[in-house]
Amino acid sequence: MEKAFEIEGIISQETEQDEQIILEGDEAILLWLEGKDAWNKWMEENPKAEVSFEGVEFSYKALKEHFPDNENITSLIDYSFFGREYFSFEGYRFNGCTSFRKATFSGEARFDEAVFSGSADFKNTIFRGEASFTTANFHDKADFAEANFSYTYFNSATFSVEAQFYNATFDGMACFHGAIFSGEAGFFKAKFSHETDFNKATFSREADFCRVTFSKNANFRNTAFSIDADFGEAIFAHEVYFNSAAFSGAAHFYSAQFRSLANFYDATFVDVNFHKTTLSGEACFVNAVFSGVPVFSEAVFSRNVDISGASFGDVVEFNGAVFESSLTFIPDEAENITSLDFKGSVFEKQLIMSGNFGCVPDLRQTKANLHVDMSQLGVHLRRTKNELGALREKAIDPDDAERLCRLKEIAESNKSQKRALAFHADEQRASRWGILNPWQSILDSLYSLTSNYGQSVLRPFVFLMMSIFVFSHITLSYADSKQDAQFKTALVISVATVTPFMAISKDARNNSIKKIFSDEIPESYYIYGYLHSFFSFIFIFLIGLGLRNRFRI
Repeated sequence: MEKAFEIEGIISQETEQDEQIILEGDEAILLWLEGKDAWNKWMEENPKAEVSFEGVEFSYKALKEHFPDNENITSLIDYSFFGREYFSFEGYRFNGCTSFRKATFSGEARFDEAVFSGSADFKNTIFRGEASFTTANFHDKADFAEANFSYTYFNSATFSVEAQFYNATFDGMACFHGAIFSGEAGFFKAKFSHETDFNKATFSREADFCRVTFSKNANFRNTAFSIDADFGEAIFAHEVYFNSAAFSGAAHFYSAQFRSLANFYDATFVDVNFHKTTLSGEACFVNAVFSGVPVFSEAVFSRNVDISGASFGDVVEFNGAVFESSLTFIPDEAENITSLDFKGSVFEKQLIMSGNFGCVPDLRQTKANLHVDMSQLGVHLRRTKNELGALREKAIDPDDAERLCRLKEIAESNKSQKRALAFHADEQRASRWGILNPWQSILDSLYSLTSNYGQSVLRPFVFLMMSIFVFSHITLSYADSKQDAQFKTALVISVATVTPFMAISKDARNNSIKKIFSDEIPESYYIYGYLHSFFSFIFIFLIGLGLRNRFRI
């Protein structure tokens, strides 16, 4: 039998301003059936009233059986569209705590533009039809923990405090386009069985997507995460898009599984953690910005990885990562990177690394099965400044020598002699005044000065010419006559001294000496001659070494 319900009767029961009013059960249902205007009017007159629809079954059949003579129910059923059940709370206001816990909606549930001033409890609620909370406002905690949704729309909804979707199930599309989460947002262990859309959503506090399952495409384009965002151990079964997403706090993707495309094009990160993450599809980080420390340690990339045009801070970590397909690592402003760690990584296919890095990339203990393209790779050996110049500078990090040795090995295995020579030169510079003792360091410095470690032909040639002209002037200083013609004779002696292997040199030297020295040759002149011969021989050797390295196949 239908209960007698009079709105005026409810109002008359308020004898005191501070009396706690709870609108629940049949009274709540009947007032709801009166429509939005009647409901909101009653709420204005009862600003502290709480509402409970706990356990209510919202279905035409259940309502008709419970209120067989209610005209509002009859009108609700008569105006249904193609027999679809429709339950509207559009524009309804809820002043105090509101509970729909364990309620069941058999048809569409509309809460568009609804305002929840107190806490909203939808825990264990079942939405069998479409549920829409578009532009709804939750001024207190909104609890949808373990709720079951079909198609769900929270477009432009505002959550002023905490939003809790713990272990919630979304069997249809879940759309949070433009939603605003001012408090913490918890989706821990939630399951999204269909497409998910968080495009342009805003998370002002922590966002917890830990252990969430996205069975279809997930869209986080232009999403803003102001504090930490945790996607640890999440499963992305299909494509996921974080294009232009902004992570202002720490972003955690540790042990997450990306089973299809992972697109982070133009995304912005501070600190991001992909430790032990599995990316089975292609991974795109083109034009992404990493202002903090990105960690990709022990991550597994099964398809192509593109990190071109990305910007990094000081430190980048890929140690222990596995790349089963090609990796393209061409960062923007690579000179800003002071530590790039690929130690222990595995490259099953092509590795393309390009840029003028501000450090020595660490590829020690790596395994490269195919070609490694280092043709455009430049490294910077960071050394301490010294007043005595570059020859006295010492490597800041002593491990740079080993890192350069590994780069040299990779370059040699790829028949890139030019890059191998460059890495060898830097390896020697890194060893100087550290691994090498002082005498070895001095010798190494001279090798660097005179030939750039066998890379230069011009340097030893210039030193050879200097030695020839200096010895010519020394010879001229011993001459009996200081005529101009004598300089040519001295020059012949100097050249002939360094080219004894040429047939003409012996006669040219003997005849020219007779013209310079009328008497016996001073013993000191022999000393200068030996020094000239010794250094000239070294310079000629270095010229040959440079030519060999230049034209080596």
